[in-house]
Amino acid sequence: MAVSLQIKQSLSSIKIMMIEDDNIMAVLIRDVLDIMGFRNFVFYKDAKLALEDIYKNHYDLILCDWKMPGMSGIEFTKALRAYEVSTKRFTPLIMITGKAQEEDVRLARDAGVTEYLIKPFSVVGMCDKIKAILERPRDFVISSDYIGPDRRRREQPGLIPNGVDRRKG
Repeated sequence: MAVSLQIKQSLSSIKIMMIEDDNIMAVLIRDVLDIMGFRNFVFYKDAKLALEDIYKNHYDLILCDWKMPGMSGIEFTKALRAYEVSTKRFTPLIMITGKAQEEDVRLARDAGVTEYLIKPFSVVGMCDKIKAILERPRDFVISSDYIGPDRRRREQPGLIPNGVDRRKG
């Protein structure tokens, strides 16, 4: 029981930003986070206002919708990842969206999202994405054409050409 209480207390200290323009979905996400033990979250309907807040405050995790008026979740992600002044660009971001086509997932991945969750999602699905971010954080890549978490999920030695890892350190 004490371990469970410790985990709940540590989750309650994680600061989460939600960017979702649909009130019903925002309440659902908030309820799931609450059930998981998170207590410290901020909600925005407008990605531009959320971006301004991020420049002033620290967040441990961002949950962001894709389709929003004014600034899309993809535009938001690119702006966040391009922010060079501090470590804020490294903040893990879960894109929560109804866009389920493979090309959409690729576009989000290439914009720099950390995880991708398709609506309607299950509580278990959201838990798995957050757990992956907390327990297995991915290295961050900054190159001339990509800024974001390492897009490869696992080491696959058989897939490295000539046994040489061409990733830049």
